Amino acid sequence: MIIKDFSSFSKFLFELNPSSIFILSDTNTLQYCVPILIANIEILKEAQILEIEPGEESKSIEIASGLWESLIEQNADRNTLLLNVGGGVVCDLGGFVAATYMRGISFINIPTSLLALVDASTGGKTGINLNQYKNSIGVFQEAKACFIYPEFLSTLPQNELRCGFAEIVKHYLIDSEVSFDKLMFLNPFEIEDWSEIINENIAIKKRFVQDDLKEKGKRATLNLGHTVAHALEAFYIERGRPVLHGDAVAAGIIIESHLASFCNQKLLSEICFNQIFSYITEIFPRIDFEISDIDELIRLMKHDKKNNQSNITFSLLTKPGSVLLNYEDKELEIIKSLTYYLENV
Repeated sequence: MIIKDFSSFSKFLFELNPSSIFILSDTNTLQYCVPILIANIEILKEAQILEIEPGEESKSIEIASGLWESLIEQNADRNTLLLNVGGGVVCDLGGFVAATYMRGISFINIPTSLLALVDASTGGKTGINLNQYKNSIGVFQEAKACFIYPEFLSTLPQNELRCGFAEIVKHYLIDSEVSFDKLMFLNPFEIEDWSEIINENIAIKKRFVQDDLKEKGKRATLNLGHTVAHALEAFYIERGRPVLHGDAVAAGIIIESHLASFCNQKLLSEICFNQIFSYITEIFPRIDFEISDIDELIRLMKHDKKNNQSNITFSLLTKPGSVLLNYEDKELEIIKSLTYYLENV
């Protein structure tokens, strides 16, 4: 359920009638976003606050355990409601904590970043990282509702807008030729009103998630760019230098689109690949890894949770609006596409 104004949200909370309400936020959203919610929704004045540090490092079993302990110490019961106020990290972590506390309590996502607004807040994926392995521990559990307040984006720096925009690029690529054509004229740093784009992207994601919550079929389309992206994220987490999820996804889309275009089957036209390459490289920075790191990236891809046994699988674009799922390719072809990225971006 998507809620788009404070009065509807307040009414929804009143009718839900939880025994207690907890707000999970990071230090940034606690300062800039939580006060707006409390000022506009009377029932939240009595909510208890759970605070974490911002960043991917907070998606850990240690932080989750600390949150479970806090809930127990503050007498949270099975009728408690958890509000996740933040970006993708808060929504992923908070959803996981709620889904597993006392075998599951209700939670509502209140996304404050562009990434969370168009991706992490909807679809029912919750989780934490295990060591460097991204989202390897988690459950599928849909939020009770999602409250959309685009004005939160005014608090974001440009790099966070860019991070969320990578998922918008992915959504428009997998949606249709019309969406692809629209994408080619979008510049994230010139958009003043995100409302229409947010609504379109939520609708696109819901279309792929509907009837496939646990990713047994068409939902895997949403993995475009993510096999490589998760390996890049894991690689840099392991080295204590995390990269933004959106920057990794942008690199992943280039590399996987190259794989689609230049593999033996030539699934994607070279013209389309060149359009994607030019567009993404104008907006997103290069992810710097070395030729000598490719073997490690391949190893990390083999641990991706989407794989079939030890075979690396991809969701590869064949044309805008069309994706081939569960494509397995030879390591040599993957290495060629990783090398292409290094030599051309």
